[in-house]
Amino acid sequence: MKNVKTLILSVTTAILIVTGSLFYNPVAGMADDIVVMVLKKEEQKKNRGWNLTDWLLTKQKMSLMDQWLSLHSSATVFEGIIGENYQKYKLNAEEIQDKEQEAKEGQFSLFVTILGIELSYNTNSEYDKSTTMQGQVVLRIFGRSIQGTHITIHYGYQQKKIENSNDTTQNDTFKNYYLGGDLNFYLMRYFGLEGLYRLYSKNKSENGVNRDGFYSEYGAFLDIRFVRLYGDIFKEKNYYSFNDPNSGITSFSTDIRRGFKVGIKIFF
Repeated sequence: MKNVKTLILSVTTAILIVTGSLFYNPVAGMADDIVVMVLKKEEQKKNRGWNLTDWLLTKQKMSLMDQWLSLHSSATVFEGIIGENYQKYKLNAEEIQDKEQEAKEGQFSLFVTILGIELSYNTNSEYDKSTTMQGQVVLRIFGRSIQGTHITIHYGYQQKKIENSNDTTQNDTFKNYYLGGDLNFYLMRYFGLEGLYRLYSKNKSENGVNRDGFYSEYGAFLDIRFVRLYGDIFKEKNYYSFNDPNSGITSFSTDIRRGFKVGIKIFF
């Protein structure tokens, strides 16, 4: 019985050895190992160092980065502007049609890199005395300087005071906040186009009159070194509403100013 068990064990072992030898191919196993090793080395050698194609691509990327920086970095840390302009326009209101008016305006601006403040003072001939004061914060979002191709956005405050000795009921003071944008685009080195748009928020005057509206202008300019001569066409439209506390009736009115301005700016 013991000899039979030994014989069965020996036969089984022999069958397993023969079967394993049939399915195992040492050459195929070695080939698989070689392929894996070659692929790993190829992966490690992907970066083959310097080549002309990569150098040209890198040079192009650096050129684009330099161009972007040159367009968005400030040319100077500080930049200032003083200016004055003369305006001539026609006023249209409920009882006024194409009445010619004149105005003068002074301006001052100061910028530190991309952020600045602008102040202006305007006097006109609409009444005995009408003055407008404005102050705004300006952010340059494109361009290297104000005396250059640029785009800015601004937020400001306007106070318009009317004094009329012939009809004191027209005396009033309007105070409005506004939001706007400005564009300068150079067509040539010293000549370009400009545009501005400003939207006034609705606010109540000292006499209880609500006022809102918009202002827009566009024109051209010529730079002579640090001096700029310019001419613009402008339009301003204001909407008024007043609720009479006695009758409870709300009245509405508008006025429109269309004209041109010519002026000078000095950059420093």
